[in-house]
Amino acid sequence: MEGNVGQIMAEVAVSYWGEPQSKRGSEWRWGTHGSRTIDLKRGCWFDFEAQEGGGIVDLIRREDGQDAQVGAILEQRFNVEGGQADTVRPQEWLASAYDYIDQYGEVRYQVLRYEPKTFRQRSRGSDGNWRNSMEGIEALPYHLPDILARPDDPVFIVEGEKACDALRKTGLLVTTSHGGAGNWKPELDQWFSDRRIIILPDNDDAGFNHAEKIARRLHGSAEALKIVRLPNLAPKGDIVDWLDAGNTTQQLKLLVKTTDLYEPSEDEPEIEIVEKEQESVFELFTAEDAMTMPPISFLVDGYLPKKSFSMLYGPPGAGKSFLALEIALSIAHGRQWRSRDVVKSGVLYLASEGFAGMGQRLKGWYAHNQVSDHCDLRFIRVPVDFLQTEEVEKLIRTINLADLNVSLIVIDTVARSFSGDENSAQEMGAFIKACSALGAAADAAVMGVHHSSKDRSRGLQLRGSSALLGAVDTVIGVDKDDAGIITVAIEKQKDAVEAEPIKLALQQVSINGGSSAVLIDVDNDADGDNRTPLNARENIALDALTNLLIDLNVQEVEVAKWHDAHKEKAPDTTRPNRSKARDALQVKGYIAIDGGKVWLRR
Repeated sequence: MEGNVGQIMAEVAVSYWGEPQSKRGSEWRWGTHGSRTIDLKRGCWFDFEAQEGGGIVDLIRREDGQDAQVGAILEQRFNVEGGQADTVRPQEWLASAYDYIDQYGEVRYQVLRYEPKTFRQRSRGSDGNWRNSMEGIEALPYHLPDILARPDDPVFIVEGEKACDALRKTGLLVTTSHGGAGNWKPELDQWFSDRRIIILPDNDDAGFNHAEKIARRLHGSAEALKIVRLPNLAPKGDIVDWLDAGNTTQQLKLLVKTTDLYEPSEDEPEIEIVEKEQESVFELFTAEDAMTMPPISFLVDGYLPKKSFSMLYGPPGAGKSFLALEIALSIAHGRQWRSRDVVKSGVLYLASEGFAGMGQRLKGWYAHNQVSDHCDLRFIRVPVDFLQTEEVEKLIRTINLADLNVSLIVIDTVARSFSGDENSAQEMGAFIKACSALGAAADAAVMGVHHSSKDRSRGLQLRGSSALLGAVDTVIGVDKDDAGIITVAIEKQKDAVEAEPIKLALQQVSINGGSSAVLIDVDNDADGDNRTPLNARENIALDALTNLLIDLNVQEVEVAKWHDAHKEKAPDTTRPNRSKARDALQVKGYIAIDGGKVWLRR
C-alpha cells in the first residue's frame, strides 16, 4: 500500500466530492457550511446532515453502494492492494454529532460520539468557528427548542443523546444532558420549572443515582415529578433496550400513570456524584478485534510512536535538549531524522529550562541543515507545573484556543515541570496522570526530557520513582563518554522492536558573530579528535561553557561568568574538583584563556 491512511482518505474523498471548500490543519471540509468533513489524522469522514460517518471502506460503500467491490476499487483507483482493504480502516472515527441548540435557535455546542465508544465536546467561539473547548459555555438541555415549543407536554429525561433521539422518534418530548450519568449542571434547572417531569434511569447504580440527583434538584420547582423504573430491563439496559424488547409507548404511558410522585427521603443524605465526561462503562473487545487492530505507527520511525508517552533522559551535559529540539524540528519540517522517516506535524515545546539560548540553537540547526522555510513549531517559555490541575487545564486551553494542531508535546525538563518529590510514587503517579490527560486532550504524543540517576553503579537509570519507567511507552537513553561520543539508545519500546543505537557528537558552529552547536553523526568506532578524551566532570565543565556562549550569542566570555555557569551546572561537585576540571580543559586543548576571557578551541 502506498501512502498512509490520511492520504488515501483525502484521495477517496476528493474523487467523490471534488476539491474541498476549506482545509484547516488535518480537517478538510465540503459544502457551504462544512457539512461534510474528513480527518486526515484518523483517516475518517463524517456527514453532519446525514449523521453518518466512518472510514475509507464505509465511504466507498456509501458512494458506490453496499455491494461495491471495495478491494477492487481501492486497487484500481487508489493504488491500494485489494487484499489490504482492512489496513485502511481507521482506529477511531466520528459516528454521531449531537447539536445542543439555545433558545434563539443557534447551535452552541456539540457532543461528538466516536467509535470505539468515546465522547468529546466542542463549542462555537465568538468568531463562529468550532473550538475543542467548553470554556464559558452554559449547559443546555438537549432539544431545547422542542421543550420551548411544547409547554404543555410532559418532559421525559433519559441518559444519553442516542437514547433521547430514539425515544423522540415515538413523538414524546424527550431531553438529556451532555456528559453522561452524574453530569447535570445547575444551570439546566431553569428550563424545567413548572413542567411535568418523568425521569427514566438506566438500569444500574450510576443511572439510579443520576435520576436521584436530577429529581432532588427539580423537586419543588417542577409541577410534577416522577422517576419511572422500567420493568424486566436487563442490567445496564435503557429505554432503547426496553422498546427493542417489544414494549410500546402505550405501556410506557401506563407505567408513568401508575408511578407515584417523587418525594425525597428525609433521612437519606444528598447524593454526591462525581461529574464525568464519559459513561461509566468499559468498552469490550473480542479476540478478533484485538487481532485486527492496526499495527503501531510512528512519528519518528522506530523511535517515537504516535500518541505515546515517552522519556528522553540522560546525565547533565549529554546533549538531551539538543536532541529533543532536533527531533522536534525534524517532525515540524517533515525532514528525516537520522535517516529515519517522520510524520510531518505540529510540535509544542515546553522550554522551561534554557529558553534564553533557544534562539541560537535554532539558528545553528537551520544554518547547518540549510533550511529556511517556516514550520509549525511553538514554544512556551515558562514552567508548567504538572502537579497543579489548573496549570494543566490552562495548558490544554492554550492548545485548544490557539487551535494548535500538534502531534508531539515536549516537556523540557521534567524537573522544572514537577513541583513535588520525584521519588514519591504517589506524586509521580499524579505527574503521569497529567501527562496522559494532556496527550488525550491534544491527541498527541508527550515526550519528557529527564535527568538520570546520580548513582551510576547500575548503569544509566531514570531519576525518581520507578512508577515513571512502568508508565512510559518508550524510553530513549542519552549518554556521553569521555571522548565526547553521544550514544542514543532505545531502552524500552512497549509495542515494537527496539531500534539500533545511534552515535552522535556535538559540533560547534559559528552564527552571526556568535556560536552554537549541532549534533552530527559519527561512526560506531569513532573516538573523537586527537585530543585527550575528557572525563565526566570535564565534560560538564565544557558543556557549561558551550551553553553559556550559545545563550549569550558570543564567541568568548569572561572567565568568572563561566565559573558561575559551571557551578550552577554541577552544584554537587566541590569547588576544588570544579577548578580541576576547568584546568584540564585548557591543558587538553579544548579551551583557551587570555585577558580574563575564555573561548572554545576548534
